[in-house]
Amino acid sequence: MFYLRLNKIRIVKNREFIGKAEIQIMSFITGGEKNFPSLEKLFDSNDDSEKKKLLESAIEEVLDSRQLTPVYKIKNRHELLFGDTGYIVYKSKSIPEDFSWLLIGVELDKKTRRRATIIKEALKKSDESNLVSKFSKLSNASNPTMEAVTEIAKVIAEVMSNDKDDQIGMFLSSFIRVLDYPHGKRDKQGVPDITGNMFIDYTIFGVQ
Repeated sequence: MFYLRLNKIRIVKNREFIGKAEIQIMSFITGGEKNFPSLEKLFDSNDDSEKKKLLESAIEEVLDSRQLTPVYKIKNRHELLFGDTGYIVYKSKSIPEDFSWLLIGVELDKKTRRRATIIKEALKKSDESNLVSKFSKLSNASNPTMEAVTEIAKVIAEVMSNDKDDQIGMFLSSFIRVLDYPHGKRDKQGVPDITGNMFIDYTIFGVQ
């Protein structure tokens, strides 16, 4: 078995002018037993209408793959603690040879959106930012699926929040078994995200 456990998140600023903010943490994994067939087909397609349909399917796949923590009311310099055992954001029956992890924190919009509405609005924003065109340039990237998932996840986060300025933080990291958890264990504290606003404690544990 293999587990990725989130132990603690420290948030420097909650992006709220005064008071506490309602924050949702979303986790996305690629690699291991996770795959996104629509994205793989999208990279290979040369038909624009087919790409549009595949993008919608890819948004659904990414949306359904997310792991959500509860919504928290967060003040500045807040620490999110997940009990004494942490919160499992990913598990699989076998130890993956490699995987990538994207963790996003957003201040939630006051409106509660249904899944279908999130997909519709995310597709609209994807059109506005011309994601399909961006994806066609990713086919030669070292990890095109993760880069595409990251772009889609950012759009989903923007839809769920008030706007892109309400993103609290984004942690993105890739792991290789032979380098990063050769003996099945990795335990890290205070790892900064790419914004410098969110710091992560996590544990990787795998056993055959």
